Amino acid sequence: MKKKFALSLLVALSFMIFTTANLSAINSKAGTAAYSFLKIGVGARAVALGNSFVGMADDESAIYYNPAGMSRIPNYALSTSYHNYVADIQGGYLSAVLPWGDGRKLGFAINYLNFGDTPETNNAGQVIGDFGGGDLAFTAAYSQPLMEQLYMGVAGKFIYESIDSFTSTGMALDIGILYEFEDGHTSLGAVASNLGFQLSGLSEEHKDPLPLMFKVGVAHKMHGAPLNIVADGGKFSDNDFFVGGGVEFVGIEAIRLRAGYNTVGSDYKTGGDNENLAGLSFGLGLSINKLAFDYAYVPFADLGNSHRIYIARRW
Repeated sequence: MKKKFALSLLVALSFMIFTTANLSAINSKAGTAAYSFLKIGVGARAVALGNSFVGMADDESAIYYNPAGMSRIPNYALSTSYHNYVADIQGGYLSAVLPWGDGRKLGFAINYLNFGDTPETNNAGQVIGDFGGGDLAFTAAYSQPLMEQLYMGVAGKFIYESIDSFTSTGMALDIGILYEFEDGHTSLGAVASNLGFQLSGLSEEHKDPLPLMFKVGVAHKMHGAPLNIVADGGKFSDNDFFVGGGVEFVGIEAIRLRAGYNTVGSDYKTGGDNENLAGLSFGLGLSINKLAFDYAYVPFADLGNSHRIYIARRW
């Protein structure tokens, strides 16, 4: 009965995702949502796995990918990461997960993106200075078991954006569930993210919608092979349907090798010479005592490459 209930929830959310995707094969709302940085994955492990983590969600970045997964973290966890993005854009992610008794967890995170300096010009095209901008999201999350092998989680976000002298604020909610099969090798997850609105827009006259996302995922630990396999599928309200997946090699205790692919990479192909790897991702993980070090590399065709460094302490 419990298994049927859990699977029914996952199927219902999956149906919502694929129905939305089919109704919007050509998305007329592309680029209309605010706070596009909320679409950029965090950490390094999940990013190296094709940004596919909804069904696994077993480390600190679960706060972002699926807050229900925080209940899979045994005890305390802290993490920090740095993201060297394309076009001199820099970002980072700080998080903490704390036990709160009986399988419940609290999570806190800060996600930021800095656009760097951009030349400012007047009506004649003359450069008169520079201006900057950035995004910031503060998140508080909670997870607990609903029943045996089934977890739920919620995450509330306060969002801030600045561009030159203009600012914007918003609030959003993420809701996720995760189910572990009895064999301990397979888990399924689903999440609805960025359910919210702008409190204030960049101008007084206009407010934009948030990039609402529905996503489902599966994770599987191979029998007889040292591999973890993940796959996700989902859709943002202002973008087309996407799928991603990845493989993690765990045959050496202290070393993890990762590779993945996400169809979002096709958006970066412009016919240039550097687009063969667009959509792919690669990563490496090292574990030393209770410290974890992760790195992810993501090529963006002619736009450049993305590098991420992630450090976590778990105990």
